[in-house]
This record gives sequence, structure tokens and C-alpha cells, in this order.
Amino acid sequence: MNIYVVVEGICEKHVYKNWIPHVNKRLSFVNYSHEIQSNNFYILTGGGFPAYYDSIDIAIEEVNTYGNIDRLVIGIDSECRAS
Repeated sequence: MNIYVVVEGICEKHVYKNWIPHVNKRLSFVNYSHEIQSNNFYILTGGGFPAYYDSIDIAIEEVNTYGNIDRLVIGIDSECRAS
């Protein structure tokens, strides 16, 4: 299984990079999307709002191009401000 993850910022990348192998020990991190082979995951940092919209577009294009990615996961924070 190969997973492509888009996260909002740098902090999330560090968290998911360490957390995903704890959930699925078969998965290993790769630094670049073109390195995805077998049982890998890659994390693309979106650069915060609204820049992560462009990162999501890039991820969709790469998932469709490579053909060996089983899951596209988008992990975006959500905040609620009290009025």
C-alpha cells in the first residue's frame, strides 16, 4: 500500500512522518513522491492557508500520473473562532 499525504504545515509533516509508521509498521517514509515504490508514504506540506489548495492540486495530478498510489489523504486543520 502506498499513501500520499497532504498536510497544512511543517509541524503536521513531522507529526505524521512519525505517527504513520506506528499505525502501520509496513509503511516507510520517502522524501520525494517519485520515490514511492511499495509500502511507502510521502508527505507534501501545503504551506498553510490558502497555499495548500495548490498543493492539493499537485497531489491529485501526481496520484493520477504515478498510478501506484493507493490512498490520497488530506490532513488540514480546522479552527473555530468564537464570536
